[in-house]
Amino acid sequence: MEKIDHFAVQAVGVPFKAGGADFRGWSCWGMLRAAYRECFGLELPDLEDCRLQGPEGVRPALDALALAYREIPPGQERPGDVLLLRGQPCHAAMVVTSGLMLHVDRGCATCIEPYLSGVWKPRVLGIYRYEQLA
Repeated sequence: MEKIDHFAVQAVGVPFKAGGADFRGWSCWGMLRAAYRECFGLELPDLEDCRLQGPEGVRPALDALALAYREIPPGQERPGDVLLLRGQPCHAAMVVTSGLMLHVDRGCATCIEPYLSGVWKPRVLGIYRYEQLA
């Protein structure tokens, strides 16, 4: 929890950068990759590159990624869990504490916002925990 709090404090204000994956700028998935590397010592796959290969390149990466996560019932989330959010394209964020997520979106800097109310609540598609953290 302490590592996630520290990461979140450092991350707030980092700008959105398509394909970015470090503190100079990142996409939502790039932010998650950086968080998992710093907080848990885990390397998540780089989905930014595989999507350029078309459907035949994306499908194996997504299938492998799906095996690494399990869905968590609402109310049982914990810091580090991933929120999948409805949008175009699909959006991802990280739970920093129950009810609050760290995320970055096109046109916005990285911030902490509530996901159980307001504009984000109807956009939550699911909450997922990386199996190695279960």
